[in-house]
Amino acid sequence: MTTIPSAFTRVMDTLWLAFSGLRVFFIIVDIFVFGVLVYAFVKSFEVRPKFHRSPFRKKRVITLRQAVFREKWKTILRKFHGGSPEAMRITIIEADALADEALKQMNLKGDTMADRLGRLNPDEIPSLNRIWRAHRLRNDIVHRAGFSFAPEEAQSALNDIEAFLKDIGAL
Repeated sequence: MTTIPSAFTRVMDTLWLAFSGLRVFFIIVDIFVFGVLVYAFVKSFEVRPKFHRSPFRKKRVITLRQAVFREKWKTILRKFHGGSPEAMRITIIEADALADEALKQMNLKGDTMADRLGRLNPDEIPSLNRIWRAHRLRNDIVHRAGFSFAPEEAQSALNDIEAFLKDIGAL
Protein backbone atom coordinates (compact mmCIF):
# COMPACT_ATOMS: atom_id res chain seq x y z
CA MET A 1 0.00 0.00 0.00
CA THR A 2 2.81 2.38 0.49
CA THR A 3 3.80 2.15 -3.13
CA ILE A 4 0.63 3.80 -4.43
CA PRO A 5 0.97 6.98 -2.40
CA SER A 6 4.64 7.23 -3.18
CA ALA A 7 3.96 6.72 -6.92
CA PHE A 8 1.12 9.22 -6.66
CA THR A 9 3.42 11.61 -4.83
CA ARG A 10 6.10 11.24 -7.51
CA VAL A 11 3.57 11.94 -10.27
CA MET A 12 2.27 14.97 -8.41
CA ASP A 13 5.80 16.22 -7.78
CA THR A 14 6.61 15.81 -11.48
CA LEU A 15 3.44 17.64 -12.48
CA TRP A 16 4.16 20.41 -9.97
CA LEU A 17 7.70 20.74 -11.31
CA ALA A 18 6.37 20.94 -14.91
CA PHE A 19 3.77 23.49 -13.87
CA SER A 20 6.43 25.58 -12.10
CA GLY A 21 8.62 25.47 -15.19
CA LEU A 22 5.73 26.53 -17.44
CA ARG A 23 4.84 29.29 -15.01
CA VAL A 24 8.39 30.69 -15.15
CA PHE A 25 8.38 30.36 -18.96
CA PHE A 26 5.12 32.31 -19.31
CA ILE A 27 6.29 34.99 -16.89
CA ILE A 28 9.36 35.52 -19.07
CA VAL A 29 7.16 35.58 -22.21
CA ASP A 30 4.84 38.15 -20.54
CA ILE A 31 7.78 40.38 -19.64
CA PHE A 32 9.08 40.13 -23.23
CA VAL A 33 5.64 40.94 -24.73
CA PHE A 34 5.21 43.87 -22.34
CA GLY A 35 8.62 45.19 -23.39
CA VAL A 36 7.66 44.91 -27.08
CA LEU A 37 4.41 46.81 -26.41
CA VAL A 38 6.23 49.60 -24.58
CA TYR A 39 8.77 49.82 -27.41
CA ALA A 40 5.99 49.96 -30.05
CA PHE A 41 4.12 52.61 -28.07
CA VAL A 42 7.22 54.80 -27.81
CA LYS A 43 8.02 54.36 -31.51
CA SER A 44 4.43 55.22 -32.48
CA PHE A 45 4.98 58.78 -31.26
CA GLU A 46 7.44 59.28 -34.10
CA VAL A 47 4.83 58.62 -36.78
CA ARG A 48 1.61 59.88 -35.20
CA PRO A 49 -0.01 63.01 -36.60
CA LYS A 50 0.30 66.18 -34.59
CA PHE A 51 -3.11 66.86 -33.08
CA HIS A 52 -2.34 70.19 -31.47
CA ARG A 53 -1.68 73.45 -33.20
CA SER A 54 1.43 75.35 -32.48
CA PRO A 55 0.66 78.91 -31.38
CA PHE A 56 3.55 80.07 -33.57
CA ARG A 57 2.31 78.42 -36.74
CA LYS A 58 -1.06 79.55 -38.05
CA LYS A 59 -1.51 77.48 -41.18
CA ARG A 60 -5.11 77.09 -42.25
CA VAL A 61 -6.12 74.13 -44.35
CA ILE A 62 -8.26 75.06 -47.35
CA THR A 63 -10.60 72.44 -48.72
CA LEU A 64 -11.27 71.94 -52.40
CA ARG A 65 -14.78 73.29 -51.89
CA GLN A 66 -13.39 76.48 -50.38
CA ALA A 67 -10.86 76.84 -53.19
CA VAL A 68 -13.64 76.58 -55.78
CA PHE A 69 -15.79 79.11 -53.94
CA ARG A 70 -12.83 81.48 -53.59
CA GLU A 71 -12.15 81.36 -57.30
CA LYS A 72 -15.78 82.05 -58.11
CA TRP A 73 -15.80 84.86 -55.55
CA LYS A 74 -12.66 86.44 -57.08
CA THR A 75 -14.29 86.30 -60.50
CA ILE A 76 -17.39 88.03 -59.14
CA LEU A 77 -15.28 90.76 -57.53
CA ARG A 78 -13.33 91.35 -60.76
CA LYS A 79 -16.62 91.81 -62.61
CA PHE A 80 -17.89 94.17 -59.92
CA HIS A 81 -14.87 96.41 -60.15
CA GLY A 82 -15.65 96.89 -63.84
CA GLY A 83 -17.79 99.73 -62.52
CA SER A 84 -20.72 99.78 -64.92
CA PRO A 85 -24.23 99.62 -63.44
CA GLU A 86 -24.97 96.52 -65.48
CA ALA A 87 -21.82 94.80 -64.15
CA MET A 88 -22.95 95.63 -60.62
CA ARG A 89 -26.37 94.15 -61.27
CA ILE A 90 -24.87 90.96 -62.64
CA THR A 91 -22.38 90.59 -59.80
CA ILE A 92 -25.10 90.98 -57.16
CA ILE A 93 -27.12 88.25 -58.88
CA GLU A 94 -24.06 85.98 -59.26
CA ALA A 95 -22.94 86.54 -55.65
CA ASP A 96 -26.43 85.69 -54.42
CA ALA A 97 -26.41 82.55 -56.58
CA LEU A 98 -23.03 81.59 -55.09
CA ALA A 99 -24.46 81.95 -51.57
CA ASP A 100 -27.45 79.84 -52.62
CA GLU A 101 -25.10 77.20 -54.02
CA ALA A 102 -23.31 77.11 -50.65
CA LEU A 103 -26.67 76.64 -48.91
CA LYS A 104 -27.51 73.76 -51.24
CA GLN A 105 -24.18 72.12 -50.50
CA MET A 106 -25.04 72.37 -46.80
CA ASN A 107 -28.02 70.11 -47.69
CA LEU A 108 -30.59 72.63 -46.53
CA LYS A 109 -34.04 71.77 -47.79
CA GLY A 110 -36.22 74.27 -49.59
CA ASP A 111 -37.36 75.30 -53.04
CA THR A 112 -35.91 78.80 -52.89
CA MET A 113 -32.96 80.48 -51.29
CA ALA A 114 -35.33 82.17 -48.84
CA ASP A 115 -36.61 78.75 -47.74
CA ARG A 116 -33.04 77.56 -47.16
CA LEU A 117 -32.08 80.75 -45.31
CA GLY A 118 -35.15 80.36 -43.12
CA ARG A 119 -33.77 77.05 -41.85
CA LEU A 120 -30.63 78.67 -40.42
CA ASN A 121 -30.30 79.79 -36.82
CA PRO A 122 -29.41 83.50 -36.42
CA ASP A 123 -27.58 82.71 -33.18
CA GLU A 124 -25.17 80.42 -35.03
CA ILE A 125 -24.56 82.65 -38.06
CA PRO A 126 -23.89 86.29 -37.16
CA SER A 127 -24.26 87.55 -40.74
CA LEU A 128 -27.66 85.98 -41.36
CA ASN A 129 -29.51 89.31 -41.26
CA ARG A 130 -26.94 90.77 -43.64
CA ILE A 131 -27.44 88.02 -46.22
CA TRP A 132 -31.19 88.58 -46.02
CA ARG A 133 -30.63 92.27 -46.83
CA ALA A 134 -28.40 91.36 -49.80
CA HIS A 135 -30.91 88.77 -51.00
CA ARG A 136 -33.72 91.34 -50.90
CA LEU A 137 -31.57 93.68 -53.04
CA ARG A 138 -31.03 90.84 -55.51
CA ASN A 139 -34.78 90.17 -55.61
CA ASP A 140 -35.46 93.86 -56.26
CA ILE A 141 -32.92 93.85 -59.11
CA VAL A 142 -34.44 90.74 -60.70
CA HIS A 143 -38.16 91.31 -60.12
CA ARG A 144 -38.65 95.08 -60.27
CA ALA A 145 -38.29 96.59 -63.70
CA GLY A 146 -36.11 99.68 -63.80
CA PHE A 147 -34.92 99.22 -60.20
CA SER A 148 -31.87 101.37 -59.53
CA PHE A 149 -29.48 101.36 -56.62
CA ALA A 150 -26.39 103.21 -55.51
CA PRO A 151 -22.94 101.68 -55.98
CA GLU A 152 -22.54 101.84 -52.20
CA GLU A 153 -25.57 99.56 -51.81
CA ALA A 154 -24.06 97.09 -54.23
CA GLN A 155 -20.73 97.18 -52.39
CA SER A 156 -22.52 96.69 -49.09
CA ALA A 157 -24.46 93.73 -50.49
CA LEU A 158 -21.25 92.10 -51.71
CA ASN A 159 -19.67 92.65 -48.29
CA ASP A 160 -22.73 91.09 -46.66
CA ILE A 161 -22.60 88.04 -48.93
CA GLU A 162 -18.87 87.66 -48.36
CA ALA A 163 -19.35 87.81 -44.57
CA PHE A 164 -22.06 85.15 -44.83
CA LEU A 165 -19.90 82.87 -46.98
CA LYS A 166 -17.08 83.18 -44.45
CA ASP A 167 -19.42 82.48 -41.54
CA ILE A 168 -20.65 79.23 -43.08
CA GLY A 169 -17.12 78.19 -44.05
CA ALA A 170 -17.47 78.46 -47.82
CA LEU A 171 -14.68 81.04 -48.14
